[in-house]
Formats: sequence, C-alpha cells, structure tokens
Amino acid sequence: FAGNIFGETQTLPLAIYSSLQDPDANLIVIRLVGISVFISMAALMISNRLNK
Repeated sequence: FAGNIFGETQTLPLAIYSSLQDPDANLIVIRLVGISVFISMAALMISNRLNK
C-alpha cells in the first residue's frame, strides 16, 4: 500500500484496515476510529468558524 511502510509510516485508514486483520486488536481499532472521528469533527468545527 502507498503510505504504509511497516514500522515507519502509515496513514490512518490503512492503520485501521491493518488492525482489523488482527482479531485481538479491537481496542486499537476503536481508538483509531475515535481519533479519526475527532479529527473530522475538529476540521468541520474549524471550517464553520472560519466561514462566519
């Protein structure tokens, strides 16, 4: 995958996908999805404030 060098670089969607392959990584997946949702919500809030 582009942007997915094991142990060096990894994009958030690829980190979630890779973690889903491990059945014991449920907590990691939940944390990564939470981070993704937080970043998305923060970006929307900042965008709305800048447009006012």
